[in-house]
Amino acid sequence: MLIDQLAAFVAKDAQNKTRLSTLRKNLVEKHCVGCHSDFGLKAGQSDADKDVAVLRFMLSQDGWIYPGDPASSRLRTRLRGIGAEKLMPPGGEGLPKTEPGYQALLNTADLFVAKMVPGTPMRIRLGLPQRKFFSKTNKECGEMPAAKVVVVTQRNAVDKLGFSRFYRPADPYLNGECSDDDGYYVRQEFLVPVQ
Repeated sequence: MLIDQLAAFVAKDAQNKTRLSTLRKNLVEKHCVGCHSDFGLKAGQSDADKDVAVLRFMLSQDGWIYPGDPASSRLRTRLRGIGAEKLMPPGGEGLPKTEPGYQALLNTADLFVAKMVPGTPMRIRLGLPQRKFFSKTNKECGEMPAAKVVVVTQRNAVDKLGFSRFYRPADPYLNGECSDDDGYYVRQEFLVPVQ
């Protein structure tokens, strides 16, 4: 299951475990509980169990987190009030001025999402047509629009010459016939470094 895999990535990375604890204590517990089903937090949980509950809750929400791509994640847009969606938490527009360290906390959330999956964030090269991506068995899985960020886990895929393997959870670009279990692959020339 994808959530299990992402939780394991976080558990193996000491810095991201620390970021998660910071977000849970200073953002979720201070500003978010009472809404969003309390993020799965329950009385009597250890700090480690609370961290896991918060992480699993965030990962289970549609579009909240796109690993490696904080800019596409609703977590960023809602916390920062970017776009048409409602700013969270309510009254959050004043928090950077009234709560010391709140802006740094938002940056921690971005870094947490950016570093969730081990690999190199890369952008799909600009230009038409959209870039097709494939499964390990060469089945067409969908098309990624130009400028989308993916986390490349193998720049030179060991099992597909001329392709890079990338990690990105199933999203609107997936045709429904592939799963992330075997990874997704895109031609190397369709990837450029994130600037």
